[in-house]
Formats: sequence, C-alpha cells, structure tokens
Amino acid sequence: MKSNNWKFIKLNSLIESVSDTFQFKTKDKDIKSIYFLNTSDVLEGEVINHNKYNVKDLPGQAKKKFQKFDILYSEIRPQNKRYAFVNFDSSDYVASTKLMVLRNKDENQINTRYLYTLLTNEKFLNKMQALAEGRSGTFPQITFNMLKEEEVYIPSSLDEQKKIVDILDSIELKINLNNKINEKLEETAKALYHEWFVNFNFPNENGLPYKDNGGEFVDSELGKIPVGWEVVELKSIFNFQKGKKPIEIVEYEDENYLPYITLDAIRNNNVQYAKNEKVITINELNNIMVMDGASSGEIYFGYKGVLGSTFSVLNIYNESLITSSILYYMIKSIEQQIKDNTTGSAIPHTDKELVYKTLIAIPKNVDIINDIDKILLKFRLQMINNSNQNIKLDNLKNLLLNKLMSGQIDVDKLNIDWDKLDKTLKEVENLV
Repeated sequence: MKSNNWKFIKLNSLIESVSDTFQFKTKDKDIKSIYFLNTSDVLEGEVINHNKYNVKDLPGQAKKKFQKFDILYSEIRPQNKRYAFVNFDSSDYVASTKLMVLRNKDENQINTRYLYTLLTNEKFLNKMQALAEGRSGTFPQITFNMLKEEEVYIPSSLDEQKKIVDILDSIELKINLNNKINEKLEETAKALYHEWFVNFNFPNENGLPYKDNGGEFVDSELGKIPVGWEVVELKSIFNFQKGKKPIEIVEYEDENYLPYITLDAIRNNNVQYAKNEKVITINELNNIMVMDGASSGEIYFGYKGVLGSTFSVLNIYNESLITSSILYYMIKSIEQQIKDNTTGSAIPHTDKELVYKTLIAIPKNVDIINDIDKILLKFRLQMINNSNQNIKLDNLKNLLLNKLMSGQIDVDKLNIDWDKLDKTLKEVENLV
C-alpha cells in the first residue's frame, strides 16, 4: 500500500467528548423511569445489561445523554474493555459520568466504525492503560484530554476505511453467530436432560413421553422415580482428579508443549503452553470443574491440553452406565447449588464431599443412556467445533487488525476462505 494513501492525524481532529446532560423533566415531559448504563453495563463493544430504574432511585452520576452511533468509553482501567458502540435508539437511556461519550466530529474524514475500531484495538487499549497507570489517582484512569492527543494512522480514503471495517465486522458477525448457535444448543441440551432425567418424560417403548403416558413409578429417597431406575450418589459415578502446575510454561506452541488450560485461557483466549511432563492432560469431551477461587463450582468442556491446578477433571468409572455428556448436564443442573455451597473463607473451594454425596436418579436400562447420549454428544461436538472455529476467527481478526490498521497490507488483496481458516491465517501472516 502506498504511504501517500494514508496519513497521521491527532484524534482531536476526529472525535469530541460530549457531555450533554439528560433532561428528565421539561415542559413537555416528566420521565419517571429510564435505562441507566454504568461502566459495568458495557463490555467489549456491547451493552450487556439493560436495567431500567425509577428516576428517583438513580445514582448521582446518571447524567450523560448519548445518541445512536456514539461510543461509550470507560475512563477507568482501559484494559478492562468497558466500552460499547451504540447501535440502538438511546432516547430513553442515560449514561454514567464515568463513561466518556465519544462522537465522530467529521464523517467526511473518518468512518465511525473505523474510528471505533481504532479506539478499541488491543494496541491502543494497552497504550491507554499505560497512560492511566502513569497518572496520579486512586485507580488507573484516563481523561479525554489525554486520549485526544494521541496520533493515529488512517487511510485517507473513506472507501478503504469502510472495506477494512467491513472485513473485521464480518469476522465478528461470524463469531457472534457461532456463540448464539452454541447458546441455543446448550439451552436445548439442558432442556432435554431435564425432560428425561428430572421430569422422567424419556420415550417409553412406544416412543411416547414416559410420565405423561402413564409410566409406572416407585418410591425413593428423591421421591417418585420410574420403575427400572435407581438413586445413587455421584461418588459412585466419577471422581475428581486435580490438575497440576506444570514444570514449564512458554508463550508459543512448541514440540512436547500443549495448551495450558486456565480460567484466563477459557475466558479471554489468553493461551500459554505447558510442558507435557508430569501433568494431567484432558481432551475436549472431558468435563472439568473449577475447584479454587471465586469461580469454584463452574463446569466446562471443550478444551484440550494440560489442566491447570485450579481445575479438576471428572473421571467417570464406567462410561456404559453414565457418559461424559450426560454427566456434564447432570452436574450443570446442580452447578448453582455447588457454587452457593463452597468451603473456605478467604479463598472459596468446591466442596467435593457435597458433590459426591449428591443423590441422582439414573436408569438401569442402557438403551435410555445410549439414546440420550447420541443427541447430547452431537450437540457437544457441534459446540466444540463452533468454539474452535471462533478461536481461529479471533486469531485472524487480531492479525488483520494489526496489519490492516497499520497499512501493512492492501485490503483489496485479501481473499478469506471461511472454510479453510488455518490456510487463510498463514496467507495473511505472509501477506505484505
């Protein structure tokens, strides 16, 4: 790309910080309730909470008016990614004074989505965080006066800006679509488990819901259960095996090193690699539970590598009696109970004995186990595939962000093969 098609420019020429005060009462209206957005209500581009308040109950910082296509940007700890692009009618919303309301000053000079991408890419956020930490105060905080002095490198052509953000947005859309599909699959799988193992409406010999069609029941410690089922403690189904701290951790993949499974890796895709020596390794269908810390009791699957020491893998004694997929939704159905009853005061820990002693009803008929497992396994494999694709999409997006937003590659040379993301990643790495 020719350098004369790009230019350096200060953000002061591109954006303004808007501090319009929301008017709750005018001669034409007297608003009684409104949606209030604080810093905790925005995250990585989205408004994650839409909470409506009575105006009389609003905190003092609920003052800022904003509009569609504004950017809400937290002054506090930029690395926490508390920002959002306003893509909705905000006439009945008010924002906290701790959120900057940033607005495009000149749409003939910069595309608003391109501006948003400039302000929220990892490199820029890291720079803002460094500035925030260098400023005296109770906690790391930036001001608009600091932000507006930053110089950015942008294409002179609005058309080129749009092409860049269209590519980046298309990747984000695919990631969001995969997430929504996974949410729906998870919701459906949980409902199916509940219908079969809690409501006891598994298919009878005629393929009809057992309970709703006169199925026979017997008394048990859990109340009425179907004939041919039994009540067992979870300790008879599986045991916890704690992860171990690896002897060596590196930042890049290497021979005899595997992805290191930690909460940070799961939640933020911050993957490191651990030496595959004297450790506990897991595959994607293994169920793992957080054993230590504030997230104790949370259960996950879909990860492959070296298991960190804050996790345990749930090892099943006999997969012909209870499969990994069934166990996952079994534990998922009591996850909140486990989280609410941790041990420890300073640092919470999953109460293993509480989990082990939990009673559960299971069928002795292996056909019931096999039938539901086929469905649940299909759902889980699809979710794993979608999640793995999202990791590749996220890597591609980050790579493109660095190269496209710095003018290293020409957007017109890009040819993304969505079905062959590994190949696309290698091509982008070599594209200059």
